[in-house]
Amino acid sequence: SGIAFGNGQSCKQQRRFGIVTMWTLGLGKKGTEYEIEEEAHRLMNVCCLFAGQPLDPSVLISNSVSSLINVVSFGYRFSPEDEKFRRMIAASDYFERFSVSFYHALYNLFPGIMKHLPGPHQKALSCMEMGILYAKEEIDKHKENQNEHEPQDFIDFYLLQMEKVSI
Repeated sequence: SGIAFGNGQSCKQQRRFGIVTMWTLGLGKKGTEYEIEEEAHRLMNVCCLFAGQPLDPSVLISNSVSSLINVVSFGYRFSPEDEKFRRMIAASDYFERFSVSFYHALYNLFPGIMKHLPGPHQKALSCMEMGILYAKEEIDKHKENQNEHEPQDFIDFYLLQMEKVSI
């Protein structure tokens, strides 16, 4: 169920923290508006390179949205040419397609059995693991630099909140 669809006190606290933090980071304010405008300009510049040629904008839009999520979450923007970024986008796309497949339903019904069988769910699990490892790496980097600056992104605020709660 996660934060979005969960209920109970813990999920309510997580949602409230997320909303307050996003507001603090500028969601709906000029700071975020500037980031969105910058990303829109980058997207338009790339689209202009294809002037008069057929173009499927879905990959470009996905890259732009992912870049903005990365800025808010981790404090920096990937270059669209960055190989790590490309692998993350590909993994995310695969996992998204898998999540509406028959194999996903089978995996949800029989996870103990399915994790030992071959199939597209193995690649989906690998893609999910890639995302988790990336997030863990970023969290570790933020922990190392936590006291060097004021909170700049969602991870900084989350680590600060964890520190407050554990005191």
